[in-house]
Amino acid sequence: MQRHVEHYEPALGGTDTRSYQRGLFDAPEKPFVDDAPSRRSDPPTSRLAAAQVVSSGRASARNEKILAFLRAHDAGYTYREIGAAIEEDPTEVMRRLNTLRQKSLVEKYGCRKCSVNGNEMTTWRAKR
Repeated sequence: MQRHVEHYEPALGGTDTRSYQRGLFDAPEKPFVDDAPSRRSDPPTSRLAAAQVVSSGRASARNEKILAFLRAHDAGYTYREIGAAIEEDPTEVMRRLNTLRQKSLVEKYGCRKCSVNGNEMTTWRAKR
């Protein structure tokens, strides 16, 4: 197994044709963004995707869209109903609701049958 070498110069007049393969315990080249919404158990690709959603501004735009909807409506809505109303993927809405809850901007309101899928689900509303 080849190990990472910090500084390597090929022989005089030669070129380096070796391929680089990181060792099992080598540190990653780029650290992950700590404030990205992901779990510690998520694979690196998920963490990078989460960081990209945050850095691109898509997460904050969705947060604002969800919060505006909930502030405009008094009753509690399920994440699926919110997704249908604002034309966003329900899974993304669910993720953003958890982020908004951690920031104390929304709260769980109760449970009832969802008008989208008919299942008993948690409803959400903007915090007052």
